Amino acid sequence: MGDFSIRGTFSNSNWRVSFWAWEPAYYILYVEKQQDGTTINLTGFEVTGTTSRPQYRFTNPDRDVTYLVTFRYSDPDTIRLEIYQNNRLIANELLPRESGELIGGP
Repeated sequence: MGDFSIRGTFSNSNWRVSFWAWEPAYYILYVEKQQDGTTINLTGFEVTGTTSRPQYRFTNPDRDVTYLVTFRYSDPDTIRLEIYQNNRLIANELLPRESGELIGGP
């Protein structure tokens, strides 16, 4: 947890995201849509991708929305956020690190 390379908050003009390990194998994703301030807090995940480019998948089954956070260990200051609703891509954006601070959470 202490060495988790993408722990922090990442943002651009559209999205603000915090991502971190609450405890081993238990991750939290907090997503805020900048335009209207709507937020969602998700826990649990499924890991896919490769060892150099892991992808963390969080789902909101109530809305059939999947959030994917992808990063490269070689660039811990940038994440890619993809959001799918009903299996249709609705967001695909690179988010640079805003800070090591965390927003949202349990």
